[in-house]
Amino acid sequence: MRRLVFLLLLAAPAFAADLPKYWSVHIDRAADRAGYESIDREQSGIRRDIQLAHGITPAPLWKTT
Repeated sequence: MRRLVFLLLLAAPAFAADLPKYWSVHIDRAADRAGYESIDREQSGIRRDIQLAHGITPAPLWKTT
């Protein structure tokens, strides 16, 4: 059993090297769209406030109509 664990620990870095560095999955349900958009606006506002408070110029914003 210990050998198996040891071999898995040795093989883990080689396996991890093939994985993407960053990945994320997010699926919205149509019924929750308004809630998600509200949360997104709130998060963007908080991020912008933090950046301004630390002297960081926020990225330009864009808006779809």
